[in-house]
Amino acid sequence: MHAKRFLFWSILFVVLFVCFSCTRIRYTVVSHLNPEYAGKIQIGKFYLASVADNPTDKIIELKLLNLVRTSLVKKNWQETESDEEADVIFGIVFDMESDKENYSGSKGITTWYDTKGRQHISGGKSYSGTRTVYKRSVSVVAMKNQEVVWVSNCISEGSTPDVYFAAERMLPKALSKFPEEGLWRK
Repeated sequence: MHAKRFLFWSILFVVLFVCFSCTRIRYTVVSHLNPEYAGKIQIGKFYLASVADNPTDKIIELKLLNLVRTSLVKKNWQETESDEEADVIFGIVFDMESDKENYSGSKGITTWYDTKGRQHISGGKSYSGTRTVYKRSVSVVAMKNQEVVWVSNCISEGSTPDVYFAAERMLPKALSKFPEEGLWRK
């Protein structure tokens, strides 16, 4: 009986550990529409503009633009080969900052009984440390007639130093709302 109980609690611990240790992305998306274009942006043709200069940024930018492409195509937009044919031109701006954050806490006392009915007490430990927190931001800029018509700022903080990792969740949310303005949190 003791072995079955131990096995049950061991499996439960592993399942809970896996579920709660997965990296969860929390983010905020804030979008603004140029008031002169309210109600004037219709589904049409788009062009993706690339502006990054350094090779590392260029690769990340291309991956981010691909997320934009995928999201727009799902909304029935058609990609063009040149900006002159496009109804709207989309670009990406991204950044990441890091900061150290202190944390502390304590684990409570645990009481349990062995198979002979003896009480055992364990725990009562405190912990503290420092961790790195990354602030990842990606902005989508939509232009029409050489004017900015819509901007969506996507911001996330977490332990992962990969802008793309957060963008995979943030950009589809932002573009699903295009050309609306608003604030969305996940």
